[in-house]
Amino acid sequence: MINGRHDRVVPLSNAEFLDARLPNSRLVAVDSGHFIWEEAPDQYAATIVEAITSKD
Repeated sequence: MINGRHDRVVPLSNAEFLDARLPNSRLVAVDSGHFIWEEAPDQYAATIVEAITSKD
């Protein structure tokens, strides 16, 4: 999961709740609001690339 630390639409606490309960989940908190792909595109893209290319 990728969630913005300053997201007022879907608070980080929601993602933390899911992350704690979903097996094999991984939460990346980005220093942005709700529109991570617009506010932090480089970090968003790097997180996606890492997730699809990792061997975990």
